[in-house]
Amino acid sequence: MTYKWTGETVDNDEGVGQFSSLVFNKDGNPCISYFDQKRNHLKYAYKYKEEWQHEVVDDDGDAGAFNSLVLDEHGNPHISYYHSKKECLMYAHKDGNRWQLELVDDNGHVGMWCSIAVHKPGVLPHPRPKSRRISLRGIGQLPPVKTSIPCISYYDSQNSSLLYASKSEETNKWKVETADDEGHVGQYSSLTLDSIGNPSISYYDNTNDALKIAYKKGSKWKKDPIQSNGGGQYTSMRDRMIVTSISYFDKTLERLMFASRSYIGRKPKWHSEPVSFQNGEGTFTSLTFNRSGSPHISYYDYTQKYLKIAYVCSGGGLWYTDNVISTDLSQAFLTLKEASCSIKINPKTDTPCISCYDSSDNTLKYFVSTGTMLKAATLTAEAIPSTVKTNQNFVVHGQLTLRNTANGVSPATIQLLRELGPGTGNFQPILGKTTGTNPDGTYEITPNSEGEPATYAYMTKFDTDDTYRWVESLPLYVTVISKISTDLSVVNPSATSTWFRNIPFSISGRLTTLDGAGIPDKTITVEKKTGQNDYEPWNGTYSQPITTQTQHAAPGNPSVEGSYTMPLQYCVEREAGTYTYHTKFDEDDTYYGQASSDFTVNIL
Repeated sequence: MTYKWTGETVDNDEGVGQFSSLVFNKDGNPCISYFDQKRNHLKYAYKYKEEWQHEVVDDDGDAGAFNSLVLDEHGNPHISYYHSKKECLMYAHKDGNRWQLELVDDNGHVGMWCSIAVHKPGVLPHPRPKSRRISLRGIGQLPPVKTSIPCISYYDSQNSSLLYASKSEETNKWKVETADDEGHVGQYSSLTLDSIGNPSISYYDNTNDALKIAYKKGSKWKKDPIQSNGGGQYTSMRDRMIVTSISYFDKTLERLMFASRSYIGRKPKWHSEPVSFQNGEGTFTSLTFNRSGSPHISYYDYTQKYLKIAYVCSGGGLWYTDNVISTDLSQAFLTLKEASCSIKINPKTDTPCISCYDSSDNTLKYFVSTGTMLKAATLTAEAIPSTVKTNQNFVVHGQLTLRNTANGVSPATIQLLRELGPGTGNFQPILGKTTGTNPDGTYEITPNSEGEPATYAYMTKFDTDDTYRWVESLPLYVTVISKISTDLSVVNPSATSTWFRNIPFSISGRLTTLDGAGIPDKTITVEKKTGQNDYEPWNGTYSQPITTQTQHAAPGNPSVEGSYTMPLQYCVEREAGTYTYHTKFDEDDTYYGQASSDFTVNIL
């Protein structure tokens, strides 16, 4: 089993759960900040002894949208959020049993799309070098930080800029900086801190329709574009070891994207890739990693109105996407436009968990995954022949292997599916068309070409078991025709040959389907060219046309099937000259007729 979900309601109060932000404490218990949109309050929930506890953090009217949650080294929560009535950025933290509220910035209309991180106390190492050629030998440690320092990235909608606020350890006051004010920038920000507290922020550049990252180097802010032409909405950024990764929505392609950059090398570059190829998937992204480094992204499919998860399986480099559907809730999670979801890996179980808003009953939900992540497999499929007559059997064969290896997956059941309509992408299983895999993972299924003459799409599928994740083959196409097309060739003589009068010469070739399968038991006739486009049966040395039968395959040599050789004593010309011929197969009830290419014989 893998990523089977159980769901529970966190807060039964109607009208709660938008803008949820999920973290885990050191005991593996979930903690969630969220917005009570009915009462306009910021709330906080945490699990204690299997029961959800709820607290109102800020009830000062229209407080709590765009909230972001983090825990410090003692497990105390810190929350940044937007106060829509006052149009300001707020900060709340719990010290013991009491919530402390602070105004961070009220200069203009600020605070939306905020993201919080905490610089935790302790002796700090020197930052990693940008080049492996730089040695840190002899460089001492930096002074320790005594208390947790909250840092927040956020959007200034009045000035269309990206701002950054950090609390001074010495003065206990907030310092606000402009990270980027070039054009209309700053929405969908996501903040991370390196080991010495230097910030990096992913965000959307609306002016250039681009995903960007701003980072602080010394006292100055640097900005780098990551993707232009639509990238950059709903960003979620995480640092893991020497790699920075960002999930985001590309509004031009209308799909979920993933960007990463390794700090190895002198000039590290960003690499972006699509996670999903379905339009309408990828808003409200949230990114996390499990212990093995596999990225997991929760996001919203606004076309199907589903909460989804994308992840990379163990041992494979491709993304998989699934709906998050709970077996103990009445339906899959449905969201509203203003809502968000948040994903984190439970540190105790190493499995993903998601908080989200359920629009079906306007409550906050929490989904827990059970089981372990499956291994990734690769499934291939091929149809032979790919052109068949109506109601003719054909063979679909392929192989199921462990991804990135040649190791076959067996035992496993392979199912054949057929597209219900051309171009619909709706593949349905063909009843009864399943088979098991051989020890090397190979399989073979023999369906019938039902239906009117047309081109049909098929694929094969392996369903999830306890070890491997489900996988589908690429589509394969089979053309059904009322008759089967043929290919008639001449092997000997070549296109132009020289021979002698009164001496027989050899004519041989092969009759096959377009897929190269030989067709036995068919009559082949030789015709001589008599005009520009005119041919007549060649009588050779006798009064009847020169004909022969195609052969069956010889044991161990299927290439013989469909081959023919004209009776040698018939193929004689009495007069010197240049003659052009071809061989011909006449149409019958099963196969279309076919003539070979012309060949010319110079008779001396």
